[in-house]
Amino acid sequence: MLRDLPAAARRKDIIQMLEVLLFEAGEFISLEHCEIPYVLSGEIDDYERLFSIHLHLLQEETGVLKFCKHFVQEVDTKKRQIIVKDLTENKILEHNL
Repeated sequence: MLRDLPAAARRKDIIQMLEVLLFEAGEFISLEHCEIPYVLSGEIDDYERLFSIHLHLLQEETGVLKFCKHFVQEVDTKKRQIIVKDLTENKILEHNL
């Protein structure tokens, strides 16, 4: 199952001491690669089949902190900070690294 997880989750499984944050601007975190052609062709008739793990289990099983509907606006390497817009609450958040 490890190969089905996003890269962030695979890294977390390998290096347990890291804090891994996963930001996604959309509502879902897709776990498959290049799925659009399969949806358009009708081979995949239900978009929910694209997900190989329920999102609520991602943090539980991997320790990765996930944030859907969060758009990364800036990564400031000097300040070691990520500036993110919470698209649900329409507010700007700062995550210190």
